[in-house]
Amino acid sequence: MVEAEARPRQPVNVVFSNDCASLSGSNSEWFSQSEWLLQRLGSGKATAIEPQPLAAFSDSALAVNLFAHGLSNADKSPVGNDRSLAAWNGFLPHAMAAVLSVLIVLVYGIVRLRREIGRHQRCETDLTLLYNTMSLGFVLHEAIRDGEGRIIDYRYLELNPAFERMTGIRRNDWLGKTASSVASGSQRSWLDHFAEVEHSQTAKRFETCAHGLDLWFMTDCYQADSDRFVVLLQDVSSNKKAEENLRLLARVFSDAHEGIIITDVDAKIIDVNAAFAQITGYDRNEAIGRNPSMLKSGRHDAEFYAQMWHALNEQGHWQGEIWNRKKSGELYAELLTISALRDSSDKAAHYVGLFSDITESKEQQQALEILAHYDALTQLPNRTLFADRFRQAISHCKRTESLLALCYLDLDGFKQVNDTYGHQVGDDLLVEVAERIKANLRECDTVCRLGGDEFALLFENLQSPQQCEDALKRIHTALAEPFLLDDHRIRIAASSGVTLYPLDNEDPDILLRHADQTMYQAKLAGRNCYRIYQPLLEHQRLSQHAGFGRLQQALADIRDAMAQSQFCLYYQPKINSRTGKVVGAEALIRWQHPERGLLGPSEFMPIIESTPLEIDISIWVIRQTFQQLQAWMEKGLVLQVGVNVSPRFLQWQNFLVTLDSMLSEYPAVSSKQLELEVLESSVLDDLIAVGEILKQCHYQLGVPSALDDFGTGYSSLTHLRHLTINTVKIDQGFVRNMIDDPDDQAIVESVIGLAKAFKRNVIAEGVEQIDHGVVLSVLGCELLQGNAVARAMPGDDLFEWAMRFKNPPAWQRVSELTLSQQQKQLLLLGIQQRYWLKLLQEAVKHTTDAPPRWPVMNPKRSHLGQWLLRVQAGDGFDPALLQRISQYQDQQTLLIERLRQQHPSGNQAMMDELMAQISAISLSIEQALKQMGAIPEK
Repeated sequence: MVEAEARPRQPVNVVFSNDCASLSGSNSEWFSQSEWLLQRLGSGKATAIEPQPLAAFSDSALAVNLFAHGLSNADKSPVGNDRSLAAWNGFLPHAMAAVLSVLIVLVYGIVRLRREIGRHQRCETDLTLLYNTMSLGFVLHEAIRDGEGRIIDYRYLELNPAFERMTGIRRNDWLGKTASSVASGSQRSWLDHFAEVEHSQTAKRFETCAHGLDLWFMTDCYQADSDRFVVLLQDVSSNKKAEENLRLLARVFSDAHEGIIITDVDAKIIDVNAAFAQITGYDRNEAIGRNPSMLKSGRHDAEFYAQMWHALNEQGHWQGEIWNRKKSGELYAELLTISALRDSSDKAAHYVGLFSDITESKEQQQALEILAHYDALTQLPNRTLFADRFRQAISHCKRTESLLALCYLDLDGFKQVNDTYGHQVGDDLLVEVAERIKANLRECDTVCRLGGDEFALLFENLQSPQQCEDALKRIHTALAEPFLLDDHRIRIAASSGVTLYPLDNEDPDILLRHADQTMYQAKLAGRNCYRIYQPLLEHQRLSQHAGFGRLQQALADIRDAMAQSQFCLYYQPKINSRTGKVVGAEALIRWQHPERGLLGPSEFMPIIESTPLEIDISIWVIRQTFQQLQAWMEKGLVLQVGVNVSPRFLQWQNFLVTLDSMLSEYPAVSSKQLELEVLESSVLDDLIAVGEILKQCHYQLGVPSALDDFGTGYSSLTHLRHLTINTVKIDQGFVRNMIDDPDDQAIVESVIGLAKAFKRNVIAEGVEQIDHGVVLSVLGCELLQGNAVARAMPGDDLFEWAMRFKNPPAWQRVSELTLSQQQKQLLLLGIQQRYWLKLLQEAVKHTTDAPPRWPVMNPKRSHLGQWLLRVQAGDGFDPALLQRISQYQDQQTLLIERLRQQHPSGNQAMMDELMAQISAISLSIEQALKQMGAIPEK
């Protein structure tokens, strides 16, 4: 107690660290609290100080402070020292316990505080790491508002590295910038999104496309405070592209013109596209769940399908042509590709079939194959197939050591039949001739149609020349019998020449030429006979004993005519019906015979074929043409002139050198002003050699060429593909009859189409009437040649004619019209109807002994009849007018039959009445046609 009294009395101050508040006591505070404290101590209720939680930390500190103040003022209490000492001894343990409790609480609070600070720091570190490494793009935007509070723009306040990587734009290029300055393309849509988030006070998710970056983002937008928006972006560009690819694939599947069929591994159909339904006739619901075998045509055996599945299993795909059957039962050909789709274990999971209908192309291919090897009219082998059989026959002849006879046969009087009775009767006659020849041949023999009225025959396995002569006698006798065609009794004959192999041991081409030459000898001998080719030495021996024959005398006369300058050139103009300009001419040789007058080339050119005179006259023609071209140029007329050249002349060893020399002699004349015209039928003998010469003429000398009489040969597509030609000339036989004959018009249209497809000029020969030019112009052929333009004339006359020429008004008018396809067809029908009526009137008025030329009398074979059959199925025409025209044609047919019964010995008044009725009906048909298409007046 003494020590206690001697201990200095100081106020107790307890000071905490920075984490706690300082507590200090003062006397004034003590006096204010001492009475309360004494009461508490006196009552015995303050025997211990309860530990306080951290939240009550300030109250505990206050208690300690009050306790310290109480000790320091105890000595001043009026009670005295003893009482103070007793109070001290009783309170000290409690005070110590209180202090210890406070210290424990303080230590616990400090530890907890430090843990919270550490956790906060770790959270900040984790958040920073997450912010920098997260895959989502983060952007903080600040809204920019107008005076009314609407968001009109926004600024980039913060963004993370992921956003930089996504956009490829550096951070500094974004921060602090407004959207209008860096992303103006997408600014408007973002403003709408921000306004919607602000209005709804909820986050919004949407897809957006970054303007100019070709990127798509899935975006979450939040409003952080009144003017700040947080945006999280996920790059979904790959997903969008995948979706686009899926949409594209779906479009390909649904819109493809090829049929697509998908099956499972058991070949059960699980899906088909619209093209499948269109091609097969089975709709999707009918096909799903079934096996593709429902389409089997029955044309393929089990081995075919076994090979297909073998290829699928081994290679994973199969492609080929297959015939199937539609729902309607119709067979069709398809080009089919089947692919196996495999799963992750490389096992077939599905099969996909892709196919297209190739029925039309297959039919065209078969037609072309027939056309390439057979004559379309007589169905006999053509030159191509004949050449192949000829080579085989020669090989067989060598093996068997037998004779082979080659016969070249030409009909006598066929041209007169064609001109008198019409083209159709001529075709029918050729068919009958082919049948009669085949009927008199053995099974091993061959006959082919070379072109026109010319045929070639092969007699195989002959043991003597007499067998060949016997066969020829039978054929000539059969052909001399009358033909009954279209109620006409027609008589013709034939001339033929024969050579025997190996007695005539030459190549096939030379053998055919020998037979051809011998055939002309038969014609010179009086026609309706045959001649057998004699080898050269035997021929010379016979000539020495018999003197000059008719052929030798004819050659001598031609040679003399050359020496006496009796040959001259006439020129037939070529014009462009659209522009009305004279564009060229064709040089035609004439013989001014002192006794027989002016002779055409058909009178002498066949005689000189394959003789030296052929070369001499061909050179003379080209030289005369150059002289005429130069003479015209001096007068101011520049034209292109076509010159007919034979394959033999083209293949002459000095041809190119001679032509080049003549070009040098006339330097003022352009090489393009000379055009070499080659007959289509003549190049078939040696297509490759002739093609090579024409190619050299074109590329080395600059001389163009034309293929004459196109359509009369049988490899026209081959010619256009392999021959270097600039112009195709439609044979005049087709042009002359095309207005009346639908078959000839079809050939003309085909030639025009082929020429344009192969980018060749096309010119029509045989334009004899103004209507010919109108029809050709409508069909697309503008270059014309024929008597309706001008007849062949000397060079000086052609110059005067060219200076005066004007396009016929009908040609000029039709060239200025713009017509639809239907209007063109109706315009042609009107022309054909008038032309038909004109031919009918001429036939009725015919008074000569020769039979009249009637137009096509069968209504089903006429232009109008065939057109009615085509359009009645529905072609956009007025059904009522079609019905009326059909009725008119029926009435006209009945009147024509009555007219033919009256002609030529019937009542003239009755015939005139019938013609008047037919003319009236024809006029009604024309008027109905005009109503259907508003046809302009021609």
